[in-house]
Amino acid sequence: MIELENVTLREYVYFDREKVEDFLSTIEDGLREERTEIERKHGSKVKGSAGIPHIAKIEGEKGFSENELKILKTSTNASLFQRLYNYLDEQNMINHIGDSVNEEIWGKIKVGDLIEIDANIEFSALDSTIESITNLSTFIKQFNPKGMNKKAKEAITGFQMLNQQSSKEGFNIKITLPNNSKFKFVTTLPEKNTRVSKNELTGNYKVICRIQKILKRNEKFELFKLMPGLKMNRKTIKEFLKIFKDMPPIIGPAPKIEDLQISYPAMVITPIVIYR
Repeated sequence: MIELENVTLREYVYFDREKVEDFLSTIEDGLREERTEIERKHGSKVKGSAGIPHIAKIEGEKGFSENELKILKTSTNASLFQRLYNYLDEQNMINHIGDSVNEEIWGKIKVGDLIEIDANIEFSALDSTIESITNLSTFIKQFNPKGMNKKAKEAITGFQMLNQQSSKEGFNIKITLPNNSKFKFVTTLPEKNTRVSKNELTGNYKVICRIQKILKRNEKFELFKLMPGLKMNRKTIKEFLKIFKDMPPIIGPAPKIEDLQISYPAMVITPIVIYR
């Protein structure tokens, strides 16, 4: 029987089962897909006798025979990750990164390290702006289909295409610590491993990940791309952002260059699981 005080109930919003299985199979020299637990129960036996003294005696035994109960358990995402986490925790192979991180701690993190982050997840400001525009356009079309002229409709169609195009590789997210925004982590979440809607991904979570790259002082990570694989210089980004300058207040503040790119001190991570 599992002791409940040792159980952590997690609500996963992102789960890369392939990576969890890869790590586990390396540790266990092959992945155990399922296991059988056998529980045996023994009943007490009672002896007794009856008869006529000095003439006849009858003895008997009454009780329960041994019972064997077999329970077949199948590995689930949650149980696989719990096994992996227990291994990593017992061997001190996972580092916890929280608000207390400083330059000294940051400098000791290496490519390939496994870390657990107390994370605040957000998208780029441009991503959020385009999402707001497309959502607002859907609302207008539903309740006032004649309320947009041809030019506005063409603009909305362009934003929708831009939104779809930028998400082809997955969702680019920025991770900061809840009370320490100096140090940042960035990654792209493949949509196939994401278990909630895009809007539900923002907020405070635990992120288990591996360090993929440590950005140098002159390096940047693009949180938003016009097209997969396309890198924009500062001048091109400035020209592009001009189209958001006169947006209505309901859309939110206009995005800035700093909202599209992440620079030092930052690390690119490979996510394994994200949960509450």
